[in-house]
Amino acid sequence: MCEEWPDPLIAAVAPYAFDGPAAATVRALKYGRWRETAAFMADAMAPLLAELLDRVACAGEKPPLVPVPLTPARRRERGFNQAAELSRHLARLTGLPELTALRRRPGGRRQARLPGRIRRANVQGRFEPACPATGRGPLAVLVDDVMTTGATAIACAESLAQAGFRRVAVVTFARTLRPLDERRAERLVRHHHDAEADRWAPCPRRRPVEDPQTWSETAR
Repeated sequence: MCEEWPDPLIAAVAPYAFDGPAAATVRALKYGRWRETAAFMADAMAPLLAELLDRVACAGEKPPLVPVPLTPARRRERGFNQAAELSRHLARLTGLPELTALRRRPGGRRQARLPGRIRRANVQGRFEPACPATGRGPLAVLVDDVMTTGATAIACAESLAQAGFRRVAVVTFARTLRPLDERRAERLVRHHHDAEADRWAPCPRRRPVEDPQTWSETAR
């Protein structure tokens, strides 16, 4: 999936693998409606977000936090948007502004119920800028609870590019880890031949949740 990332989507970080207690935490917020867990999740995400911005943001830049939106019907059903809850707590912890930059069109099926190969098509064209492009800043930070195939992040990044953002970084509480293609891993290591090179080696399928790890990827 990462081979299909659009140019504006430059990086993604998450403190946990989507497994065990971390997966249970995501489900408790999203489906159990335990909104108080959002503060705990944001506490784990904030240090990685700060580290990410040290690498990709310009000096003095304060990119906006953009939560992945729900459709109005889904928000009414759930009572809140879990991404917006995480964004609110991250704004409190980091001092970054929040921005409602995206809308989600009705339609499509729930991503969690679909196999990976269908998820991209399911969200294609479902997101749109919430307002016309007005020369926004160079960077936006997309916020969500979990990244699996990356289909939602790709669709949102494409819409944020239409809204005027030149680069998009993603921060989530958890993500699914899959081994990188061997040839892609070799290319990434050659490209990033500094102290960060170890980040780009093929990662194990599972990492223990008790020992938080950063996993990051770039489009190139």
